[in-house]
Order: sequence, then C-alpha cells, then structure tokens
Amino acid sequence: MKGYQNPSLPVSERVEDLLGRMTLEEKAAQLCGNLAVSFMEDGKVNLDLLRENFPDGHGRFTQFSLVGILSPRMIAQVANTVQRYFVEETRLGIPVVFQSENLCGYPAAGGTIFPSMLNMASSWDPELLEKVAEVIGAESKAVGISSAMSPVVDISREPRWGRTYETFGEDPYLVSQMGIHYVRGMQRQGGRLYRQAFSRLRGEPGGAELCRRTDR
Repeated sequence: MKGYQNPSLPVSERVEDLLGRMTLEEKAAQLCGNLAVSFMEDGKVNLDLLRENFPDGHGRFTQFSLVGILSPRMIAQVANTVQRYFVEETRLGIPVVFQSENLCGYPAAGGTIFPSMLNMASSWDPELLEKVAEVIGAESKAVGISSAMSPVVDISREPRWGRTYETFGEDPYLVSQMGIHYVRGMQRQGGRLYRQAFSRLRGEPGGAELCRRTDR
C-alpha cells in the first residue's frame, strides 16, 4: 500500500505523498472537467473512449442527464463502470468526481424536482429547505453523484439577470440562512465527505456584481 492510499495516515501526509508521485500531466488532468457524452455511446460506457481520452485520470464528470439515460439504475451502473476504470486502470487509481446541477432537485430520470431556490426563499423557512436538500442529497448519492453545483449564494441585485431564479433573492441574511441549511441537508447522508453528496457554494459572476462582470 502506498502512502496516499493508507487511511491511517494524516491527510496532509497522504496529500504530500500523492503529489510527489504525480506527473505534470496527471496534475493537470485533475483540474479538468468534462461531460458524460465524452465516454458514452448508444447509452453505454465506451471503455476505449475512456482509455483514449483520460489515460492520466480526470477531475470530474457532470450532466448525466444529457446522454439519454432513462433510469437511476442505469446512471448508477454507468458511474460504477467509469469509477472502476479510474481506480483500477489508471496509474495512481485516483477516483473521478461525479457532479450534477442540484439547484432544485436531482435533474435526471427518477429525480424529485422541487420549486426553484427563489421560490423556496419566499417561504422564509430554512428548516424546510434543509429537508428538501436532504432528499436531493440522498437521490444524488444513490446514483453515484458526489458533488453538487449548488447552492448559489450570490445576492440578486438585478432582476434582469438570467440566473436570478437560481438565487435566494436580495436579502443577505435570508440568503445566508438558506445557504447554510441547504448545505446541512445535502451533507446529512453520513460517511466521509468524498463518499457523500456534498454542496459547492457558488458565487455567480452576476447578481450583486452584475455592474462589473459579464455572465458567460
């Protein structure tokens, strides 16, 4: 067992050991993201495409809903096949992160879709949102999703901004409380962070900063 694979060692030591073993190409690969269409053909994982396009590992895959997968079982099977490749066939065996847009639910077949975040914020009920986020986290985890691109915690200052509905509105206190409870709900799935559905706070290039930025 290599140092970075030993769970009994401190995280800092495991990180240093892993970084010392990585080539420049492997480090760069961990910074990259791609869509599920990059390895799917006719609804199935093409291992040859994985081997050709990601020989040095990869950071994350997202948007499984774009490849026509019809059931949560199929998504879980795809995730298992892809993860097996990265763990068993790449040199260092670094797992890839599966990611999804989870603003108001797990957005694929079998997922529960809730009201938008702006609607949820209008309830002024952070505890209710926490329960919603717990469902989103459980459904995401069940199909192998380990990272959620949500919640958006930007302050909406310009209603013409196209992502206003993704925010919790214009009140800083309400936004902070909704954001806190969303993350708590998503993370209440047990296990360590890399094994559970977790949230990534997003400060969007718009909203409160719209006068200085352009949302691409």
